[in-house]
Amino acid sequence: MIKLASHCPLRRDRHRGRKSALPEISKIVGARKGLLHSFLEPSLASMCDTPPSGAKWVHEIKYDGYRMQARIDRQDVRLLTRKNLDWTRRFSSIAVALKELRVGSALLDGDIVVEDANGISSFNELQSDLKAGRQDRFAYHVFDIHHCDGFDLTQVTLVNRKALLQQLISALPANSPIRFCEHLEEDGRTTFEHARKLGLEGIVSKRRTCRIGQGEASTG
Repeated sequence: MIKLASHCPLRRDRHRGRKSALPEISKIVGARKGLLHSFLEPSLASMCDTPPSGAKWVHEIKYDGYRMQARIDRQDVRLLTRKNLDWTRRFSSIAVALKELRVGSALLDGDIVVEDANGISSFNELQSDLKAGRQDRFAYHVFDIHHCDGFDLTQVTLVNRKALLQQLISALPANSPIRFCEHLEEDGRTTFEHARKLGLEGIVSKRRTCRIGQGEASTG
């Protein structure tokens, strides 16, 4: 797996498959009872020349794949593009894997990718696999959660949403294609420089306290 820094790797959780108890969602600040949305217009990053820095920002890898929203309603799983097109059948292996999450309902946001031999997402290889009908290399890197088990999370801060998301994904089998998109809290310029040297697509910077619908910045 790729490392942006020797002490802060973006890697699969070593504890995946452990049945850790989930937090009581009603006690998460900003969580409120709400119906599961059929779809939420995704927030799109604004391009910038210089990545933001400072304690209020966190930084994620920018993947070269398809942005995909996963709507889970019991055993009904749908994968929706950012234009709200249903691509569940195209990524059926991901839909099946999502059924293993210990939730009754959820709305997730992430990127479906295919990684090359160096662990770097490749849009060309993703398109090739889709054209060939190949399903075994798809990975869904999930970076956000908008709803969970009857609670609307759009007013919960990013870091609290991601903490819940990480616990959900960590309970999946180690070989699951569903992966938690970790973030770095280091200086934005340093993070971007590491990403550039590794040949990555770039980084996406987000405010730690942002709610759903608030802005983010992309450098790459």
